[in-house]
Amino acid sequence: MKKPSSTLSKLLNRHKLWAEEKNAKKLTREQLKKFDFKEIDLSTIYFDKCDFNVIDFSHSDLHDCTFSESNLNNACFYKTNLFGVHFKNCSMVGINLEDANLTSSVIEYCKITDASLINSNLRASNLNTVDFSNSELSGAILTNASAFNLDLTNSTYRISDILSLDWEDLSKKMTLELMAHDAASIPNGIDLFDNWSHSSYPNICPFVVCNKQREYFFEEDKEIWKNAKNKIPKLFGYKLLEALAKEKNIKI
Repeated sequence: MKKPSSTLSKLLNRHKLWAEEKNAKKLTREQLKKFDFKEIDLSTIYFDKCDFNVIDFSHSDLHDCTFSESNLNNACFYKTNLFGVHFKNCSMVGINLEDANLTSSVIEYCKITDASLINSNLRASNLNTVDFSNSELSGAILTNASAFNLDLTNSTYRISDILSLDWEDLSKKMTLELMAHDAASIPNGIDLFDNWSHSSYPNICPFVVCNKQREYFFEEDKEIWKNAKNKIPKLFGYKLLEALAKEKNIKI
């Protein structure tokens, strides 16, 4: 990673002194287009109401930053470290997030339309009220990400990637459906689940402790399984995605 330019370095040093005095890291209403943001360390800074239209942050380190009510239209975050970043109420139309690390990020109330998130890592992120319509999500890692109120209309994605979201609390019907999928994925699954649901030990669902990778993430429920009459999966592929998406208000 190259060192910041002298002008930007001076700016960040001044901001650091201000932040230490105010016990905060915050930049407000800055027009910073004249600075080179590529391959620099801007981690943990709070950007509030900033205009970063068409700014290139490629290969930079922005872990644990916050972007609030900012313009990030057509900005480039190619291979940028955005671990733990928080985007809130931002316009991100046409943004490039290809190969970006967005692990454990929080993205809420943002417009990320006509964007590219190819091979981006959104593992364990929190996605709430985000418009991803007309965007490219091929190869995006969404494992264990929580999601609510998303718009994926006309976006490109793999069904298996969306199914890998953390679906958390679901209706009884869909909880049973995913438990049935779990049981069908391991040897003697129904018997193992039956034994688990009628005992206090082990408290962990048998699929979790078996030597297999779990396909779906959600909250299991012993009582739902115990009282179920049909324990065979009914929904597969796109039909399963449709049913899950409906519960989380996700447009697909």
